[in-house]
Amino acid sequence: ADAEDHVSALPDAILEQVLSLLPAHEAVRSCVLSRRWRVLWKSVTDLRITDAGSWSSAAKFNRFVNFMLLLRPAWSLREVELCTF
Repeated sequence: ADAEDHVSALPDAILEQVLSLLPAHEAVRSCVLSRRWRVLWKSVTDLRITDAGSWSSAAKFNRFVNFMLLLRPAWSLREVELCTF
């Protein structure tokens, strides 16, 4: 019973809401959890890109933001919080 994954049993809408509360890089990292989570981050309507200073360089941060925005549908964004270098 301890090994059961109760979080993944939640509906997509709830998981997307939880992911929207995370910093964007953490939401994207969720894609490695399982096949179901692989594309879930792309449906998040609120992006929080607020940790630019934690990246080793501005170039790596810019690359992450560019790819993240290219890999998701732009129409699904409701709110974007962006703090840069």
